[in-house]
Amino acid sequence: MWRVLAILSLVLAGCGDHVGTALSGGPGSATSAPIPARTVVPWISAPASFAPVPTATLEPIPTMRACRAADLQAEYEGGQSAGPWSTGSLLIAARVDPCLIRGLLELRFLDPVGHELVRTTPPRPGAFRDWAVAGEVQVQWLLSNWCEPRVPVGAIVVLLPGDPTPIVVRFDPPIGVGARCTSVEAPKGATTMWVGPRPTLEPAPTRTPARLAAHIDAPSTTIAGETLRYTVTLTNLTSGFLVMDPCPSYLEWLGGHSLPTAAPPSNFPSFKAWDPIVRYSGGVKESHLLNCVDAPSIASGASITFEMRLAVPADAIGSDTLRWQVIAEVGAPSASAPITIVGR
Repeated sequence: MWRVLAILSLVLAGCGDHVGTALSGGPGSATSAPIPARTVVPWISAPASFAPVPTATLEPIPTMRACRAADLQAEYEGGQSAGPWSTGSLLIAARVDPCLIRGLLELRFLDPVGHELVRTTPPRPGAFRDWAVAGEVQVQWLLSNWCEPRVPVGAIVVLLPGDPTPIVVRFDPPIGVGARCTSVEAPKGATTMWVGPRPTLEPAPTRTPARLAAHIDAPSTTIAGETLRYTVTLTNLTSGFLVMDPCPSYLEWLGGHSLPTAAPPSNFPSFKAWDPIVRYSGGVKESHLLNCVDAPSIASGASITFEMRLAVPADAIGSDTLRWQVIAEVGAPSASAPITIVGR
């Protein structure tokens, strides 16, 4: 998004011709604390511009013989908690020749004496990949609403589409599985999520040096239901000019605050931690285009200050954090500032 041009003799053209006045709140308002006087690039209401999303190219499904249970062996890879859910995976490998697994597998979780605890249900069609060539195939599942203590599992039975012969993964000693309890009345849930190639670890991308630094200058207090006016200063950290072509977009937001949560129902199991859904109010997020017409480039070591505006929700009363970030690759400039929001 940001293109560095090493131009030895070029001045920052055009910015001085278009700068506005310093921002300050009106007399007697909560925003009356003056923002330091400076020339600023005026705010524009242009919507953010996002890069086009590349069209996905579907990998063709090869024509080859279908796998049968006798062709395969399975082993447990592990599991972990993920918010209200618990996820895990199996690795299924071909014993001899590669073959095609097509369709979501059914998994049955058995207790140590062989009684079925739960079986997976398929997700909506198209939600997850459902084929792979074995080789090595990873099968992932998701558990939800387990309202018992961690349940011992003695085996997982894998059933291929159209093949009643089970592939059994046994655990000695048994493993404990579970997930957050959300409703005592509802049954425990289990879903097959993914059937695909075993993911390979990709090397972490080399982090490039920051090219811009961002700083927020905002009043410490603002009023709910009104427009917050503040500024963001961008500083060029490179040795050349930064030309804003294409013009970058940015996000600005307030996180809001959590609302009181409901008490657990009377029949909620005492050995489970009550972890209700937390709802928030007073949050807001806007995205806009920077005013690059009035600030087409930034000289090396120089800074340009942009006017910003954000509509503060009427229910956003209390302490919050104002956040701002360029919409770009990882490591794009961002800044934040604490703010207190009061009623009118």
